[in-house]
Amino acid sequence: MALLVLSACATPPPSPPPAPEPEPDHWGYSRTVETKNALISLFDPTDLVHHQAEPANWYRQGFAYQTDLATGRFAAVLTETNGRFAVRVTSAPLTTRELAVAGPQATLRLRVQNRRLLLAGGDAWPSREFTRPPAADDPRWLSVPDGDYRVTITVLGDSDPPVHNFVFQLEAVDSIDDVAYAPGMPQLVFGQPPAVAANNVSELRYRDRCGDVPANARWSPLVGRGLPIPGATTTIETIEKLHERGRELQSVALPANAPLVVGRELNVGSLAVLFVPDRWLEPRRENDRYRELREVEGYASCAVRVTGVEDIDAERRVVIEPLSAPRDRLPAGLALQLVDRFDSYIAVRSDPAWRYKSAWVRNAPDETSLVLGVMNHLDLLARDIELLLPMSNAQRARALLELMEQPV
Repeated sequence: MALLVLSACATPPPSPPPAPEPEPDHWGYSRTVETKNALISLFDPTDLVHHQAEPANWYRQGFAYQTDLATGRFAAVLTETNGRFAVRVTSAPLTTRELAVAGPQATLRLRVQNRRLLLAGGDAWPSREFTRPPAADDPRWLSVPDGDYRVTITVLGDSDPPVHNFVFQLEAVDSIDDVAYAPGMPQLVFGQPPAVAANNVSELRYRDRCGDVPANARWSPLVGRGLPIPGATTTIETIEKLHERGRELQSVALPANAPLVVGRELNVGSLAVLFVPDRWLEPRRENDRYRELREVEGYASCAVRVTGVEDIDAERRVVIEPLSAPRDRLPAGLALQLVDRFDSYIAVRSDPAWRYKSAWVRNAPDETSLVLGVMNHLDLLARDIELLLPMSNAQRARALLELMEQPV
């Protein structure tokens, strides 16, 4: 009996310790990203296909990507400089070595729907200039599980041995609505506080340079339907002879930026636009058609009037005088009327870039840029632009309103 009592009072053996939770199964990629746009981006081009009718630099404008940012259609960071960057994309925390040199961070939303993302240097954003998605075997594709993510982008400093320049950490979340995100395109530079790139208003401003108009310049007959708008950086088509000469000079590093007078008619008194070439592009096919495009990037510096025609060394040149852009203010209510009418005009006609164009016009920094922006985004014929060039801002606005009232 004593033995039974003693055994009943004995302390029970301790319970075994709980089994350790399994380590999360993390994934990760290390890549070298080369950028000419000071940008590293992680996205699926099919999620941004609605920008396909917009200019190549649409992602530099906050009004163009605000909705994409809020709905997690991309994660990107501005790098301040161009070049090659070592980038890690991972679901894991920063390593000990990365934590030791971690700099500023930014948080973005991201939703993955096709089990893949493209890690690129800003050269694959859908636009008018980039209409084809990367091939399925493009090495920039990364396999990523579908779902919503909190993306933390960290810039790293120098170390020995070196680590990555940037780390994109993807943390799965129940909903992207739970993720507080940067209000704009983040810019991360080691040693500086995190920043958000503001709208580049300079790209929305039309500034002519009529003080630099030469006495004469080479004639370039109009190719295509419309004249370049004075004060804008743009791309135009040229005839084969001019294009071959420009490409040849450019290839041997000789000056290839002699101004061109682009116009519809070579007559004394006719209006044209002085265009200063910057880069002669390789010939390309237009959407797989037979016709070859011979294009040159540059700046439409000023509207001009032809006052004479000369033949110098077997080259047709024109004598010109500048036609400066007007600076008059629009009467009360006329600017709002123009913006509202333009907005409804392009929306009703199902312009594929109407959202971008509408937002561009609404963000125009001054009244001259507003009027010229409407002229540009309406894709007017050359003869219509010629009629508008000598007018004041108010006259142009009223003429544009009348034009948008005409049946298609």
